[in-house]
Amino acid sequence: MKVVYTRHAADDLENIFNFIADRSNRNIAKSVIARIVRAVERQLPLFPESGRLGVVPDTYELVVSSLPYIVVYGLSDTEIIIHGVFHGAQDRHDKD
Repeated sequence: MKVVYTRHAADDLENIFNFIADRSNRNIAKSVIARIVRAVERQLPLFPESGRLGVVPDTYELVVSSLPYIVVYGLSDTEIIIHGVFHGAQDRHDKD
């Protein structure tokens, strides 16, 4: 299955990068984003239903190992659609 990122998910990744880069440095921010994307790209094509059931119907949530981020995604017949990336402590109810 092909992984696709919605505009919202791409914006989330950009915001995470900027938040970390502003508080730490760009190299750490790049590393965190790379780890999130790597987790998505390695796990979900092989095991698309491996995430826990999402708060929003018809979604799943992949908890990124060793990082406090959750990737919210849905499935179509041919694609894994990444809807958003959230910090575990973030209130997500207004974004769903």
